[in-house]
Amino acid sequence: MGALLAMEACKPEPTATIGDPFDNFEGMLGQWELSGFLQLDDQSPLFEQRDLTQFYTGDGIVPMTLSLEESGSYSVAIEKGLNYFGAQGIWDLDDKERPTAILFYPSDDMGNTTDTLSYALGRVVRPHDLNLDVELTRNCDGTDIVTYTFRFDRIQ
Repeated sequence: MGALLAMEACKPEPTATIGDPFDNFEGMLGQWELSGFLQLDDQSPLFEQRDLTQFYTGDGIVPMTLSLEESGSYSVAIEKGLNYFGAQGIWDLDDKERPTAILFYPSDDMGNTTDTLSYALGRVVRPHDLNLDVELTRNCDGTDIVTYTFRFDRIQ
């Protein structure tokens, strides 16, 4: 027993630093282009997932672009498919240090907020990450029915 304690006491102390934590808000900034749109049937025992990207893409169609600005504003450019985010508005994270969701507050042409939309984050996005997944779960009477996953690639 004494030998174990002596060996434990002789372990060198780590000298390297982990570094500064990433700014979660900063990691989200930029332009994001839709690269995938998936639908998960939450009621299926097999959790069937369908790739529905073709509803947003096509020959000569520019994929949906989501722009997240440092000012907290956002805009969406879309040529094909449903816009689940609103054309413009304000965005934020539910928690700056440990975000689990991105919040969108779409606004009309006069700048009046028209809704509050919350999408789960697939993971925290760091400033050097190239992918962003956001998930929208639809439910009926408190039961999850379907989850849509929007997959974006950073283009700027």
